[in-house]
Amino acid sequence: LWAVTVAASIALVFTWLRVPGSADQLVVLILILGGAYQADSDVRTRQVSRTVTYSMAIFVVLVLLATSRLWSYVPVVAAVVFGGFFLIHLRRRESLGFGDVLLAPVLALYVGSFDVAAVPAWLIGASLAAAVTAIVRRHRHVAFVPWLTVSAVSTILYVGSPTYSG
Repeated sequence: LWAVTVAASIALVFTWLRVPGSADQLVVLILILGGAYQADSDVRTRQVSRTVTYSMAIFVVLVLLATSRLWSYVPVVAAVVFGGFFLIHLRRRESLGFGDVLLAPVLALYVGSFDVAAVPAWLIGASLAAAVTAIVRRHRHVAFVPWLTVSAVSTILYVGSPTYSG
């Protein structure tokens, strides 16, 4: 747990330096803290708190509404991500839990609010990190929530930075 705390603290420092706007900094803080909690829970128990996921979702939607960044196509992207994850979940329940299905659209909604083209990059980054972890650990069951969260925050830090040109 201390490693998660240290990683979250380092990510917070970079967030404050790279992501402009106090609302975005607050959302990234919520995503880091909520994601760290969810990741720890996923690694230890293979369960994710729906209450934390729903709280993160409500907060993200409120901030996007307040900053007028809930464009018409951003919810569609989140719905497509939900649909894709849900289909994978229905096909292989043991490989992708419903917590992943619920968390992914929340992260897609926020990542997509910066740049919709960043959503596939985020998903590919998370999938590659999980695959490498599975290969290194020689284990078929790898917690996916940590990689979804780390990849989303990394993508937000890159796409949300003032130097990003799309």
